[in-house]
Amino acid sequence: MSDFGQKVDLCQRIRDVTTNYPEGALLKEMVQNADDAGARVFRVMLDYRSHGTSSLVAPKTGAFQGPSLNTYNDAVFTDTDFESIQHIGGSKKTEATARTKTGRFGVGFNSSYHVTDLPCFVSRRYLVMLDPHCAHLPNVSSSEPGKMINFLHPGMREKYADQLAPFRVFGCTMDTELNATIFRLALRTDEQAATSRISKRACSPAAARVLVDEFAAALPEVALFLTHIHTLEVYTWEAADAQPRLLRGLVVSDHATGAAPDRQRLHALVRSAMHDLRGVGIVEDTTRLAMRPSTPGGAADSSLWVVAQSMGGGKAREMSIDKDVADYGLQPVPWGGVSALITARHVADNSE
Repeated sequence: MSDFGQKVDLCQRIRDVTTNYPEGALLKEMVQNADDAGARVFRVMLDYRSHGTSSLVAPKTGAFQGPSLNTYNDAVFTDTDFESIQHIGGSKKTEATARTKTGRFGVGFNSSYHVTDLPCFVSRRYLVMLDPHCAHLPNVSSSEPGKMINFLHPGMREKYADQLAPFRVFGCTMDTELNATIFRLALRTDEQAATSRISKRACSPAAARVLVDEFAAALPEVALFLTHIHTLEVYTWEAADAQPRLLRGLVVSDHATGAAPDRQRLHALVRSAMHDLRGVGIVEDTTRLAMRPSTPGGAADSSLWVVAQSMGGGKAREMSIDKDVADYGLQPVPWGGVSALITARHVADNSE
């Protein structure tokens, strides 16, 4: 008797997923995942630097020590998150919370493969590297295509200093547990693209800069419907510089109090009724948000927005409880929102 059965080609599966998530949506997916985790701060950095390759826990990852696209958020990976990110088709959520989240580490996370073949991240005391090709890490297989490393294990930081160096960003020292999460997406080179089974398209630093600039320009719109995040910052770190440079930042506050906005009221009400959508009444919430951008040494347009959201009414509710829809394994949420720019004014930036 021999082994037999249907198998999934992981690279093919990821390639299929990325066709439904355009490259330009990458950073928006990352910020949404961070918001779902309860983060309040989200940062992006295009790192033009290259790092050493002589002390690597995985020698074949030397080709991934070059320029990268990095994100930071101040939420910590939970045990459930570590399990969830290992699933391609969807994130692992409880029934009560799944309907109120837009896909923490579901298929959207895989938009990261638009720019890299080896996404990595650190949180708590762990460095995680994902290798769908099973070509860059030692002792990986199609059933376990990645590695989780305790970087605080005695001797690890000294023996594999080059491997850890790219993660010493956003204030992370790699000397203590990180009470946050940093993703590093090493940009796919021409050589890697030539052999990649995920994408034959390289991502140059210039192409990544376009993604970063577009995200920076869209910060006010990105921030409108986030639940927890109130501070967003975008940086670049040039190869010759000793530290990163702020490209653009945004702080969102409650217009009335000046404090971080409490935008969780609607979500809390939704969660309390999610055990039975048929019993959900109409829930509404209206918030006035003040947004103050920052640019290094320049001026920016401060703005006031009104954001209105509603859940539970009309045809949307009928569709959400339709049995035929549920039979397909789908759970639409009868939720909508609209925003309006009320005022915008030019203000000097005194952040420096």
